[in-house]
Amino acid sequence: MIQETLRRPPSPPELSREYGPLAAHLTALSALGVAAKDDLSVLADSLKCAGSLRGQVLDTVSDVLRSVGRSHPRLVQALGDVVCDEAVPMSERGQAVYLLGEFRSDNSVDVLLSAARRPELEIQAAAALVLARDETFAEHRPMIQALALSWPEEDVPTEVIEVRELLEDSDEE
Repeated sequence: MIQETLRRPPSPPELSREYGPLAAHLTALSALGVAAKDDLSVLADSLKCAGSLRGQVLDTVSDVLRSVGRSHPRLVQALGDVVCDEAVPMSERGQAVYLLGEFRSDNSVDVLLSAARRPELEIQAAAALVLARDETFAEHRPMIQALALSWPEEDVPTEVIEVRELLEDSDEE
């Protein structure tokens, strides 16, 4: 029912003077936030059908994961799909990378490694930063170093600078 509502076009503005055409979508997102606490896989289903509401669904994912403190393999894969979808705005793709890093599941590292192999510098660097801060850093260090060497020196995202600093700090130890 929630995914069905999210797929529908905006409701007629006269349905809600306060929320206008987003009234039904906001209600569905609110219901999603409640339902997902019992079944995190519903977030994965909702991300797949979110369309233009993806940003709001990602915010709901973030809120739910913060309240439950864990993730789910299907949700991790759905977040990975968002990260790898070139049609998705970069800000939403970046948000998905950070959610992958903050809330782990068994397949999180594999999804982050896939993200690090993406051609977009912003995605590579964000995934590499999450991996560089992870307990598996030593295992993935050669790959992260190779990425860092391929990145430009100027006009880079902050994540590139942070990855390079983490690599330098680990060299000094």
